Amino acid sequence: MRQATSVRTSPTAGAPRRLAPTAAPLAGARALAPPSRAGAGRLAAALFAAALGLLASGCAPPARGPAAPPGPGVVESVRALGLGLDDPLALDARIVADLEATVGRAESPLQRFRHVVRYVTSRQSLHFQYSPFETFSAERAFYERRGDCLSFANLVNALARRVGLDTYFVYINDVPHHYEHGGWFFTSSHVAVGYSEGATNYVSDFPREPDEWTVLLFRRIADDDAAALYYNSIAADRLVAGQIEPAERILGHLVDRRVNAAEIYNNYGLVLNRRGQHAEANSVFDHAAARFPGYAPIYNNGASLAIAAGQPELATRWLERFDQAARADPFAHFVRGLEHYRARRFDRATDEFSAAAKAYDRSATSLAWLVRSQAEGGRRAEAAQSFRRLRALVPRSKLTRQLREHYPFLEAGGG
Repeated sequence: MRQATSVRTSPTAGAPRRLAPTAAPLAGARALAPPSRAGAGRLAAALFAAALGLLASGCAPPARGPAAPPGPGVVESVRALGLGLDDPLALDARIVADLEATVGRAESPLQRFRHVVRYVTSRQSLHFQYSPFETFSAERAFYERRGDCLSFANLVNALARRVGLDTYFVYINDVPHHYEHGGWFFTSSHVAVGYSEGATNYVSDFPREPDEWTVLLFRRIADDDAAALYYNSIAADRLVAGQIEPAERILGHLVDRRVNAAEIYNNYGLVLNRRGQHAEANSVFDHAAARFPGYAPIYNNGASLAIAAGQPELATRWLERFDQAARADPFAHFVRGLEHYRARRFDRATDEFSAAAKAYDRSATSLAWLVRSQAEGGRRAEAAQSFRRLRALVPRSKLTRQLREHYPFLEAGGG
């Protein structure tokens, strides 16, 4: 997966962080879109108005059950296509020997997990480097010593399991960032590695060190789905390189297997559309919308297809379904709020952040963004009221201190 995020490097990047024992399910995806004749300036609007198609190259299938080895399902069947695709979790004998000699099994399981992460990230060993446009298997990531978040997750999971740890893939959802690469537009999401002891989950989230202004929720992903997403990203790589036929074969095979990842159906529909098979693409979007009703990019792409086909009424119906899916997902309100905020549409941002804060009633970050949008929009009394709610929730937070420093009127009650 060619992942792109805003990267803050840190000496502790990649170190396991202790997270809450439960995780809220979210709809969301990393996505990329074919080049737009409207240009990059319309990207933010396109995400919510279907001016562009969104090709999901992401990491976020619906969660389902505990992790299990990827074979003999997705991995073996995809490799049988004869496209030179590898097993994302395979390791050769040299890697295993080095791991055993360096990490061993003497420590407690949690300490061993931390040791594996240090083995991958520290300057004294692999010194793995983040490379946002490169998705590798565990074995290749070991030798390249670089890769995106899925490359890192493949490598750490493969190594940790070799030393007896029951690790798993974790999808982390935060507010996506937009960027352009190779003439394609992307938004980013994130995959990491998890290890659990009792009710506590420890997550190694490479390479980021999120701050208080970042919304970050996570869920566990089954190995089979993670493998499908790995091949999905390889297909996206080939699409970017103009290799449409092998990309179509990979995605079509995964669709035939009815994998549990909305992104793959979404991408397959876009490939069919790119090949001029518009009716078939629309049929795939219809099927995906029925199977994954909460996955909003499907509706965006259905609308985009209808717009290109000169069917405004069909496009309107798709967009109405998009809005329904977004309303059912509190995180979508947060994402749209941030888009409006960045575009200085503060009243619309306030509406979206207010909906997010209502749904996530214990989320200090949602409340803080609500205060910012109200303050920037000149709604001082409302901002002060929201700030009082925030201060009652987290009285000594960096969020409250930063808001007071930036908006001194908050201390005066909004006057």
